[in-house]
Order: sequence, then C-alpha cells, then structure tokens
Amino acid sequence: MVLYNNPIPTLNANTPLCNGDQLIMSGFGGSNFQWSGPNAFSSNSSTVNINPVSGVNAGVYSLTVTATTGCTASVSQTIVVNPTPTITASGSTVCTSQTLHLSASSFTGSSYEW
Repeated sequence: MVLYNNPIPTLNANTPLCNGDQLIMSGFGGSNFQWSGPNAFSSNSSTVNINPVSGVNAGVYSLTVTATTGCTASVSQTIVVNPTPTITASGSTVCTSQTLHLSASSFTGSSYEW
C-alpha cells in the first residue's frame, strides 16, 4: 500500500489593510508555492511582501502548495485594502467666533477624531 502525503496549505495574511500599508502573506504546508491574485499577481516564494498596497492589490489571492510527493492542495484569502479618507476644509479666512467647516469621506466602519 502506498500512502501519499497531501500537503495542507496554510495562508497567513495581515488583512484588512489601509492604502499605503505593507501586505505580508506567508504560505506553509509544502515545498513548492505558487501564488496568484489580482492585477496579474504571481509569485513562487513562500512569503510575499507587497509594499505599499493600494486598491489594485485588493481581492482574492490563491496559494497552491506542492509536497515533495507531487501532491498539491490550494487555499485562498480575500485581502481588503481600505481607501485613504479624503479631508477638505472650506472657506478662505476664519476669524475668531466664525465657523470652520471640515468634512471627511465616510466609509463603512469609519471613525473620526478631530
């Protein structure tokens, strides 16, 4: 009887991220690694580093791991890259006791501290 050792791929990623952050993904569970992802991303390293990330790096990344026996297995992870909020101030000159208007674009789950 021949027993095959199928790899058990594991994909670790630091998600969600903000625009401009560093994305680090690591794969485990085999001897050969093949990554694919958004924007024609491809790598055969066990650890991937994309710095800085932007919206084009968001999406589903897949990792296929091959064991020394030749058996393969795959896993995928969705990477979220949150956009940078836009902050604007209106008015030209503000004097004491006048109102200054500030605004920021809102995103789901956003919080603001002025």
